[in-house]
Amino acid sequence: MPEVLMRLSLYWNPSAGDRIPLDEITRAITRAGHVVAGILQSDADAADALRGHVDALVAAGGDGTVARAARSIFGAALPIAILPLGTANNIATSLGINDDPFAAIAEWGRQSVVRIDVGIVTDDVGDRLFIEGVGTGLVPRGINRGQGAARQHESASAEVEWAREMFLGALSELATQPSRLRIDGEDVSGDYLLVEVLNIASVGPRLRLSAETTPADGLLSVVTASEVDRGAIRVHLERPSDDRRDHAWLKSWRARHVEVSGWHEYHVDDEVHVSASGELAIAIRPSCLAVLA
Repeated sequence: MPEVLMRLSLYWNPSAGDRIPLDEITRAITRAGHVVAGILQSDADAADALRGHVDALVAAGGDGTVARAARSIFGAALPIAILPLGTANNIATSLGINDDPFAAIAEWGRQSVVRIDVGIVTDDVGDRLFIEGVGTGLVPRGINRGQGAARQHESASAEVEWAREMFLGALSELATQPSRLRIDGEDVSGDYLLVEVLNIASVGPRLRLSAETTPADGLLSVVTASEVDRGAIRVHLERPSDDRRDHAWLKSWRARHVEVSGWHEYHVDDEVHVSASGELAIAIRPSCLAVLA
């Protein structure tokens, strides 16, 4: 019998990205020397994998799927193996994971477990964990605009370009809004087109806002854009999304704790929320998520 490298639980989103059939995924995993010990649909609780005798939880989907899996096993020893099947694949890219899903599978046997940071935001409702970022202004407006539009695309790359068009439309209509903002006790309040508190370098449709952000340094990046930055954001969104060297190059700070006020609409990863008070506290939980990378 051939040696089994890993027993895996597959957390699978069938509607992600280019919609690769499940049997193609499982065959590729088997060819790489692993065993799929169980399959969880993306509407199930990924924490069920913790009760199985597996070596890793495979998050097979886009950033939303990866974030849901991460939140479910936050703090556990079981690592996540990311199978990038989504549109932007921001989280996989931030960890240097191959964006070709079959190449990513082939690399699992050579990767090691690293521990990355997870953000936590506290609002009127309670605590929420995030992997990508939390912010107000352009990103939640762009997400909302995309959710209200018709969408049918032939590929994940076409979906990304369509989403960037949605963000460009949102930017053209966006006015600055006041944000009270304290970064590790320093007051940097102002009128902003966007404020993003990031755990990784990009959010949304590969909107790259900070070149210095890494998910394994125990720090968040706080990025702001005022009216004078509108043109830079527009140019960035108009450029090809697959140019990973391109950034909006906005003003940023490194931080462990951020307090904000005036955020009545904001996003946590890819979900938009509304707050009656508009007051949030955002912090980092270092090295609390195990990932194969």
